Amino acid sequence: MGQEINIITWFNGLVLGLVADRNIHAIGLFGEISVTSTPQPLAAKSILKAFTKIENIQLETKGLDKQFESILEAIQKQKDPPSFRPGIG
Repeated sequence: MGQEINIITWFNGLVLGLVADRNIHAIGLFGEISVTSTPQPLAAKSILKAFTKIENIQLETKGLDKQFESILEAIQKQKDPPSFRPGIG
């Protein structure tokens, strides 16, 4: 880990702590997220990318790209004013 990460909390930290106490060799693959209430497909994709390198396998991640695009579209729709405006008739 880089210097920017100094603790791992909650369940992730608990699992790694338990395996260390039991002398089990393990790693944790974590992705940075910005909002916990929104799906984070790019974080998932980055984790899968690391995993595929470790295991020397290929995995398809186009579904995660599509999910990310859908989330961006939904956010943009919330920001854009409605196109229908009342007129004078």
